[in-house]
Formats: sequence, structure tokens, C-alpha cells
Amino acid sequence: MDSQLLLKIGYYSIFESKSASGTKYTIDNGKTLFIKRFNKIIANPYRDVKDFNNLDKAKKYIEKKLQKKYKDKKKKIDKLPKSLYLILMKEESTGKTFVKVGITSKRYISRRFSKEYGYEGYVLETILRRIDTPNAERLEKEIKNALNKKITIKKYRPVLECFSGYSECYNYLCIDEIIKIFDEIINKN
Repeated sequence: MDSQLLLKIGYYSIFESKSASGTKYTIDNGKTLFIKRFNKIIANPYRDVKDFNNLDKAKKYIEKKLQKKYKDKKKKIDKLPKSLYLILMKEESTGKTFVKVGITSKRYISRRFSKEYGYEGYVLETILRRIDTPNAERLEKEIKNALNKKITIKKYRPVLECFSGYSECYNYLCIDEIIKIFDEIINKN
């Protein structure tokens, strides 16, 4: 019996095996896991390998597993304490500094803006404000709406395409107004 990779869905692979008794579809989520924090590969303690006689049943099984994993992850993330922040970032290629407003569940904001999270080419210069609050998402939305309504506050578009959170970036020349709006909204809540 010769098994060949048919397709990948998420972190699952589906292998097709043909024999005299028919076609079998095997799903597998991997023998090993890479632990980035320790830069180490380990045996997958959660390995999921199952055989199916029908490709559609295999796909549905994977879809169900991935949806459950996504819901569990979302619940965990929603429970994490969040911080609202106002920071100065510098673009290494242009040397320009800009202001960013956002939220994070990371304990250290500097880790949030490391190369591991897609911020290669950017340096966190200063943390102007950091507020730990259960209302971080609502306050961030309020602050962004207030900043976007102000004609005098200009948006900033980082050069690199991979910069996540680019819609929360503002021109450094508007820093005094941004801080004023940030503090007003925080103080009234």
C-alpha cells in the first residue's frame, strides 16, 4: 500500500492510500511540534491520526476539529488581561518616528513589537502610556474614532506591507493632540 499526500487543511494533512480493498484517507496533524520559545522540535503529544473511507468525511472531521480549536483559542485570548497603549515607533529604513495606539495581551509591550511578531524594520522607541483595563478594546475604539474625526491629526502608513496595526498609526507631528485626546478619553472612563 503506497500512501501519498493529497492535500493540507490547516495543520492537518490528508493522505490517500489505494489497495485491493479500496481507497483509504488518513488524516494526520503531524508527528512533531516546533516549540519556538525553546527553538526545539518535540514529539507531538496531541497527535491525531484517523482513517476514513470517504474524503468528504475526512474533510468534515478536520473542519470540526479546527473550528473547535479556534473557539478554544478565542476563549483563552478573551480571558487574558489587556493593556491599552500609546507608543512611539521608529521606522529603521526611513528614520521616521510615528505614534501608534493599540491594545495587547502581552505582559511586555516590547515583546509585542519584536521581529517574531512581524515588526522587523521597526523599533519601539518610547511607551508614552500603558493602561491595564478590562475595557481596553472599547477604549481603543473610542480613541481611534476620536482621532480619525480630527482633521488636524494625520494618519501614518508604515513603509513595510507586513506591518500589522497600520490603521492605528499617526503622524508624529500630531503627538500633542493625540496625547490630549488619549488622556481625555481615559480620564472620563
